Amino acid sequence: MKKVIFTLVTIFCIFAAAHAQTQLWGMTSAGGAYKAGVIFKINDDGSGFQNIYSFDTASGINPNGCLLLANNNLFYGTTFKGGADNAGGIFSYDPVNKQYSYLKDFNWINGFGSEGSLMQASNGKLYGTTDFGGDTANTPYGGYGVIFTYNLSTNTYTDLYHFQKSTGAYPNRESLLEGQNGKLYGLAFGGGAYNNGIGFGVIFSYDTANRTYVDLHDFDSINGFKPYGRLTKAIDGKYYGLTFKGGVNNNGTLFSFDPSTNNFTSLYSFDQATGLYPKGSLIQAADGKLYGMTEWGGLNNMGVIFSYNIALNSYTDVFDFTNVGGNNWGSLTELTNGKLYGMTYKGTSGADTIGNVFCFDPLLNGITYLHTFNGADGSRPVGDLTASSIIFGIQEIYNNPGNIYPSPANNKITVETSYKGLLSILNLDGQELITQQITEPKVQIDISTLPNGVYFVRLTNNKTVSTWKFIKQ
Repeated sequence: MKKVIFTLVTIFCIFAAAHAQTQLWGMTSAGGAYKAGVIFKINDDGSGFQNIYSFDTASGINPNGCLLLANNNLFYGTTFKGGADNAGGIFSYDPVNKQYSYLKDFNWINGFGSEGSLMQASNGKLYGTTDFGGDTANTPYGGYGVIFTYNLSTNTYTDLYHFQKSTGAYPNRESLLEGQNGKLYGLAFGGGAYNNGIGFGVIFSYDTANRTYVDLHDFDSINGFKPYGRLTKAIDGKYYGLTFKGGVNNNGTLFSFDPSTNNFTSLYSFDQATGLYPKGSLIQAADGKLYGMTEWGGLNNMGVIFSYNIALNSYTDVFDFTNVGGNNWGSLTELTNGKLYGMTYKGTSGADTIGNVFCFDPLLNGITYLHTFNGADGSRPVGDLTASSIIFGIQEIYNNPGNIYPSPANNKITVETSYKGLLSILNLDGQELITQQITEPKVQIDISTLPNGVYFVRLTNNKTVSTWKFIKQ
């Protein structure tokens, strides 16, 4: 009996230690040694802040996206400027060897300036977009942007598609989403059928197998236009996103898009009182609600954190920023403790206002500021945070190098991943309910005995711990 008690206590202590060491990695668009942005990390309790790397002109400056933790355990990202042609480029950072590598220069022909983030598709390759470039004649900035891929196995860059104004242009702050059909889905800030000036924007798909681009939806002033950020897949199978302008009040909208039918629905129009002009992306938290932020509006006109209940079609302003922090351009990140983490573009630091890292508790609707940037350690964060934790030399990955579906699930889930190891299903209290050894890239797990609710899936091997989330209903 004593041995059993010791084992349970040991498991509890390891689980607690794992949470205590969760790290948030991010970037700022300015500040640092060369006033051109930094890579930083900070623990989820606000301790251990470190300025990891200061960007410089020769190897890329002014990153506006977030870091991607790829399945080779390296971080990857893009810069908006710097490099040989001052057009930005692609970089990697090795968190173990603490080494920054500048991998590829963008230019007018193959893509110019990326404010977005990279994603890793199921084929292992990285995909992204640039805001401009593409060698289209007689256009501003040398083109309307490109879709590109970067092969980690061969370290080769391929320019896949050049955006055209008639079917979508300027994929500003873009991050692509891989659909169940293997296609990539995204948002373009301009272009499309309603070409007023630079255009109102589109939802598009890109088939990597045959290199086919399709304009799926053209935004208009009534239902929202100028989409920022990425599409977010929710548990109902639909994609959700935000527009910066348009809608009833011309302050932006929240919308859904069904990839199976190409049906677009404008769900909510933002307003001054409860938040306006969203510039980031949505996430779906463990409570099933969508969460996001606005740049302006709310009680203090400094932006808000909001939730949207899909089942009830209801919007709630859950927190109003003050001059301590606000004007948010990024998105939220949820950890396994149920709390949401993000950054503000502004935040009081003496006479300057240059950004914060914060934690939001959706149960209490309360916020804790974990770090205020001071310029020397970074300023003006624009993107999202990427979470990982180091547990006795094991790296825990939250950006999910694989897929679990369906969600919601009934009796079985399918796990697709390039990793092998011990798979565990845990409830929200961290209790391990099902374990199974994973040796194949695609396996089915029987969950018929589990009660309905939200669960975490954890795949552990001698190098990594990968974490997913699904709903049983």
